[in-house]
Amino acid sequence: MRAAREVFARQGLNVPLDEIAQRAGVSRTTMRRHFPDRASLFAAIFEENVNHLERLLRQIGDAPDAFEKLMAAIIEQQAINRGFTELSFYMGYGHPTKEEAVTAFAQSIEESLLRARMIIDEPLRRAKQAGRVRADVDIDDVELMVMMVGSAVDHGPGIPPSANGQRALMLLFDGLRPR
Repeated sequence: MRAAREVFARQGLNVPLDEIAQRAGVSRTTMRRHFPDRASLFAAIFEENVNHLERLLRQIGDAPDAFEKLMAAIIEQQAINRGFTELSFYMGYGHPTKEEAVTAFAQSIEESLLRARMIIDEPLRRAKQAGRVRADVDIDDVELMVMMVGSAVDHGPGIPPSANGQRALMLLFDGLRPR
């Protein structure tokens, strides 16, 4: 999976499976035994990322800035992996030439995506109660934020993706604060 993570990170979702197998040093047959298609491989990587968010939330606990820290971690994941940026963008806005592939990827991560939403939901609720985030912000708004920042990560003006993503997130957080 490490090889797949690296290849998806650099080249996005449409990388050939043969390239991933070669990078991993295994035959395509061996890889297909474990992951029948790109979507299932990507889903396993996405699941690892959600597990990372879960561990991070346990470490953060009830910290007042838990929501912000989780969002920063999500943006960092996007900065590291171009595939996640592509997927969040196309899931939100669609892309006619990639619709079938995006649907397969989206279906493969549906359960993990629901888990991610649940992980974010409680810190978001606490952030709203503490006055750190406007009361009208909901989990769908958070998904929109991830798509927006993902676009900045992938298409930033010559700034390293992580720095670009963190800057975009900071600007969004300014808009989330109650006035």
